[in-house]
Parts: sequence; C-alpha cells; structure tokens
Amino acid sequence: MKKSIICIALMAIISQMANAQLIINIRYSGENGNARKYVEEMENSGIAARIRAIEGCVRYDYFFPAEDPEGLLLIDEWADQEALNRYHSSPVMKEAAALREKYKLGGRQIRRFYPESPMAAPGSQPAQPVVGAIDIHSHMIPESYLKAVKKHGMEMDEKYPIPSWSAEEHLKFMDEAGIQTAVLTMPAPQPFFGKAAEASDVCRKFNEDAAALKAMYPGRFLFCAALPLPDVKAAIEEAKYALEVLGADGVKLATNSYGQYLGDEDLEPLMAYLNSRKAVIITHPHKPSAVNDKLISSVPLASYEYLAETTRAILNMVAHDVLVRYPDLKVVVPHCGSFLPNALPRFKSLMPVMVAQGYMRPVDVDANLSRLYFDLAGAATDDAIESLLTITEPSHILYGSDYPYVAAPALIGAKKALEGRLGSHGLDPNSIFAGNVAQLFGSDVLTN
Repeated sequence: MKKSIICIALMAIISQMANAQLIINIRYSGENGNARKYVEEMENSGIAARIRAIEGCVRYDYFFPAEDPEGLLLIDEWADQEALNRYHSSPVMKEAAALREKYKLGGRQIRRFYPESPMAAPGSQPAQPVVGAIDIHSHMIPESYLKAVKKHGMEMDEKYPIPSWSAEEHLKFMDEAGIQTAVLTMPAPQPFFGKAAEASDVCRKFNEDAAALKAMYPGRFLFCAALPLPDVKAAIEEAKYALEVLGADGVKLATNSYGQYLGDEDLEPLMAYLNSRKAVIITHPHKPSAVNDKLISSVPLASYEYLAETTRAILNMVAHDVLVRYPDLKVVVPHCGSFLPNALPRFKSLMPVMVAQGYMRPVDVDANLSRLYFDLAGAATDDAIESLLTITEPSHILYGSDYPYVAAPALIGAKKALEGRLGSHGLDPNSIFAGNVAQLFGSDVLTN
C-alpha cells in the first residue's frame, strides 16, 4: 500500500515537472534542527508565499529526506527563464538568502533541469548580442608600470609576457565586443622591488593615470586601485588617497604580495579600513611565494598555479573568518571560482577535525562564502559554470574578459558563445553581463 502511494506521488511530481520549463533542486544541510526552523520561518513570515506569488512560479516546495534528519530539499519550478529572472532580481530572494544565513544552512547542492525547447536548436545564439556589458576583469598596463618592472628585470616574473596595451585599443575592443564599461586593475607582478617608497610611487602613478582615464572617458572605465603591499601602512595611505581623493571604485589585491597572503593577520588594519569604506576588492592571482621555476617554465602559471593560488588565498581568508568579521567587504574571485567548488567541500569536512584538535578556530564557511562574487574570465566552460553554481548565487556571477591577456578576436568570440550558453544554466545574460556588476558597484557609479 505504501509503495503504491509513493509511486502515485512520484508520478504526480514527474507529471508536474514535465509541464515546467525550468526545474531546480537545491539540497541544504543544517544542525540542531535548523533546516526545519528555516522552513517554518519561511512559511510563517510569508516569504515563501511571496515567492510562490511571483508570476511564472510553478512550484516552490520543501521536502525533508528520510535518510538525513538535518537535510532539506527545495524543489522550485518556473514557467520560463524570464520568470526565474524576476525571482533572482526580486527583494524577496535576498530575504530568503538572509534567512538561510541566519539558520546557517550549508552543504548546498544544486541540480538544474532544462527541458529542451523546440523553438531553439542546441548551441544557438541569441538574435542580438548583449550590449552595454560591464567587464569586471580587465587590465591597464601603462608605460610607467612597464618601465618599473623592466628596470628590475621582472617582466617575465610570472613566466608569461606582459602584453602591450593602450586606451585606444582597449576602447576599440570594447566597442566591437559590446562592452560599455571596463573595470581596470594593475596586472602581475606586484611592483615591490625591495623599497617601499618605490612601490608607492609606482602605484600612485598607476592610480592617478587610471583616474585621469576614467575622467577622460566617462562611463567607459572604472578602476580598482593598486596598493604597495606588502607594506601595509603604505597600502592604507594609498587606499585612502585613491578612494577618497581620486574616486577609485575599489581596490585590487594580489593573492599574495611576496608571501603575504590574503587572510594574513598583518593585513587586518587594511581590511578594517576597506570595510569602513564598504569597498569592492578585486582579487587576482600572482606567482606563488614558493614555486618550482623549472616547472612553471614548462607548465604556465596561468594554466594551473593561478587557479591553485586563488583557491589558496580565498581559503586562507575563509579560515581566518575575514569576510564575516568585515561584512561590508565585497570580494571578487577571478576565473570561474578557480578550484573553490572542489576545495570547499574538503575544507568543510576537514575543519571539524582541525578544530577538535585545536589547530583551527571554528568559522562559518557559508557566511564567508556569501560575501564572495565570481567572474567568468578564463575558460567559462559549461562544467565550470555548473560547478560554480554549487557554491554561489546567480546574482554573484559577473562577466570578465581578462583583456589584454587574451587576443581581442578570441574574447569577442568567447563572449558571443557565452551569451548563447548562459540560458541553458538558468542564468540571465543581461544580469551576468551587466546587472550584477551594476548592483555590486551601484548604478550611480556607472553613470558618473
């Protein structure tokens, strides 16, 4: 009898799913009954009802797996991508996310199902490319920076040639690619050659040139300031000048500055100041502090070490609870999250053992993770996007090109291909290419 009832229920669910365009299954885990408490508050507060009332919402229901008393399964279905986009851009989604953080629900696993539409062939491109895109990941390489790097023989320190760059060529690429605004940052290597004063001069010149370029082309360029780390005192002084005088839109931080990794306690005063400014921080991988030079001459840093380096630095920030202790920081992680989707589950599983033996303090991994944003620069394959969606929300995914480190024609082709593939992952191209970055910086910043 029970088997018959279960079969009938499953057939009903399958029948309902067959009529839906987008089906999303999200599994969470909690502790001390928090998953059930979360559902109770979602229902009693009316948040769940408001989500169900969104036009195009077919289903929004919770289930508790029998084999996992602390688990929770959410099944939501949407009539079409436009309906899902309405939910992603609604205030109620942020309320639900805040409630999940309140009850410390973690272990999120997402599975998306997209019934094929007879109206669109697989791999088809949209009728019109996305225009007005905002590129969160691009580099400015002025002559002053190149001169300083070459003076110290460090132009191949990253084992990859620094490309040529000009504002005119950058704008040409942007126009051809349909990019309205590019966020400029200093590339690697970090310009510290042993003397703090010299590093400060190089960063000051870079920031002033970037500010002048932003003023010269209103709406086309933003910039995140370069800081002369590892000298923390000088970095704070430059951050204040860049943010409060030059009008910088954030700061760029290397994953490590000659062994000083993000999350290092020496950086606490800088993080406190940046938090007081509610700063956007764009992170970027640099050469690891200890690396086999022979190895990276054969296997380029960008192919593996950059991904490992980014993962290493972000996990160090999480391990030191930086983003919970400084909740107003907005940190952008490059290259599709690097190895974080694979590393985070291992980190979570190892942390209780380390804490129990006194090697670590307990940290709220998911709360830290919720403060991170991720750009799609690099190889944004379908697998990479799906993997990234297991650790972040669609509203925290941003477009990035990595110009000029990749040739303009290749980037233009990659952008067009990405436009055509985002919908198959339940992502709205207009949000990924523009809307999410606009929310990160504030729309007023983009119009100034």
